[in-house]
Amino acid sequence: MDNIRKICLMLIVSVLCFSTTLFAAEYKVIDYKIEANVKDNGDMDVVEYLKYSFDESANGVYRDILYKYTFSGQKNDMKATSFRYQANGIENINIYTSNTSFDDMVSADLQEEDMLSNGMDNVYSISDRLENGNRTKIKAYSPISSGEDKYVKYEYTIKDVIVDYNDYAEFYWNFVGADWECNIDNFAITVSFPVSNNIQAFGHTYANLDNFEILDNSINMKVSNISAGTAVDIRAVFPNKFMGNVNKKINENYDFNTLTNIENQMAIDREKYIQNYDLSNKIWIFYVLLNIIAIIFIISKIVKCRNKNIKTYKKVEHYTQLPDAFSLADYSCIKNKLYGYSDPNLVVATILDLSNRKYIKLESLKKAKIFKSTYEYYVSADNLKNMNELSNYEKELLNYIFNKKLDNNIDVTEFEGNRFELNERFKELGKDYKLGEKYRKSCADKTSINDKKMYNKVPNSLWKTFIYTILMLLIAAAINIFFISPVIDKITMIVIVIFIELFVFFILGTIILTAARSLKDEYVDEFNKLLGLQKYLTEYSLIKERYPIETVLWGKYLVFASLFGIADKVSKEFKEELLSQGYDENYIYTTYPMLHMAVYSHAFTASAASMSGSSSSGGYSGGGGGGGRRRWWRIILATKIKRKV
Repeated sequence: MDNIRKICLMLIVSVLCFSTTLFAAEYKVIDYKIEANVKDNGDMDVVEYLKYSFDESANGVYRDILYKYTFSGQKNDMKATSFRYQANGIENINIYTSNTSFDDMVSADLQEEDMLSNGMDNVYSISDRLENGNRTKIKAYSPISSGEDKYVKYEYTIKDVIVDYNDYAEFYWNFVGADWECNIDNFAITVSFPVSNNIQAFGHTYANLDNFEILDNSINMKVSNISAGTAVDIRAVFPNKFMGNVNKKINENYDFNTLTNIENQMAIDREKYIQNYDLSNKIWIFYVLLNIIAIIFIISKIVKCRNKNIKTYKKVEHYTQLPDAFSLADYSCIKNKLYGYSDPNLVVATILDLSNRKYIKLESLKKAKIFKSTYEYYVSADNLKNMNELSNYEKELLNYIFNKKLDNNIDVTEFEGNRFELNERFKELGKDYKLGEKYRKSCADKTSINDKKMYNKVPNSLWKTFIYTILMLLIAAAINIFFISPVIDKITMIVIVIFIELFVFFILGTIILTAARSLKDEYVDEFNKLLGLQKYLTEYSLIKERYPIETVLWGKYLVFASLFGIADKVSKEFKEELLSQGYDENYIYTTYPMLHMAVYSHAFTASAASMSGSSSSGGYSGGGGGGGRRRWWRIILATKIKRKV
């Protein structure tokens, strides 16, 4: 159960870390102010003040202004998506930047884009492109460090924003478009018209509308907490007698009945959006809880699949004997079927075991250094022993570390005179990737065979429950995304959900494969013995007086202590006993090299793991602009931030 708890904790922490990373904004707009002046010829002069806040370094910012929005089937009517409300161009562009405030801004110089590069300051480029309509991109080169604010002022003129009817003129403009890619904390806009009074105006947004008022010849609108992709726009209707030579003309009287119907419907849509938004958030909370319940439910099913007669670490009794019914490699598979033959602990334990059995010799050599003494451990083979008596795993391991090849057939003559320092040999083998890959595959094949031999299959009912649970979670998320949630960026939501469910699928699937397969009855007793021996060795300092260990058995116990990954702790206990009997530390290390090697078993295990296979400059940040209310899928923020110029 300890491994299951660890995996569950890893799952929860990883999901939380992923969510935090995914939703953490790399930049946002703290304050956004627009002063717009509609002229009598139908054009609009715009001055924008943007205060950006950056969580990471960037080379500058950009404004991507969509001024003519087009799509298949677009109509010439009074709805927000009509092509009659699209502009015909942007001109008279000027840029100003500052790192401190809007009071000390510096004018940037316009240059061709191919003449600019990252790191340049107070320069900008202008480019036009077709993408769902006509866009003007203003890219301002002005480096920003992480944690800094950037103040930018944009000046430009939008051509032909007024529609002139026989009796009235109409203004409709999307100031914050659906392709704006960052959050905006505070947004304030003032639109002035060449009229006095008689203005009918409507403000539209799904964000928090803090204020909307008509003052003489101007409209003031304040909005807060604008999420990326949320539109903010204004419609105004006024007598056209104040207008001059307007280019966009419609030869009919203005239809106020249609206006009323459209605006009423938009108010209803806003209310529905807010209600669905709240409902969707509650469903997402339920969805998260459903995931947690599903994980607990599956784990409870897994627990039921485990052997009833396998004891836990707390309940198992101390086992002082050395298990000998199976090979050391088989015990590695019983102890941990996920790693089995590929466990680096098994490598170190096997080397110590072969030293005990006199198939190899371990020698400890002291090396003097300036501040302290260190030891090297040299390995050689005993050519008088019959290597063919060894198991296939032992023979293959010896061939691997002695001859740097993988083969069960041992030629004793190849071992003659072959003496090497063990830790260095591990590191040397770790550099040979192809050979290490062959060794890993060989270990995986052996583990797979033993896995089938020692463990029962996962019940089909558990797999069915697992699959049905994941499908239920995906269906719940899909219903929310497609039928309830009003959020525009559904693609990103789908990606997030798929990632989370794949992650849950992978983690729970791994738990099922590693924890839901029960040991066959003939191996349960050996598992309990291993657990009892591990508890005995771990608590040796508390029980050594009740169960004294003979010095001759230390080496054998150290083999299993290495297999359990606790050889360093156990060997220190043995060393303390020798010291208490008056032995010199240097004598201990040179006389019992195996004991000293076990003291530093973590370093050897790390080396064995390596042999067995067990991070530019910033981008640009910016926002989309007006030109229609129809919403399109947003590109994820990080995509554009990371893009190089």
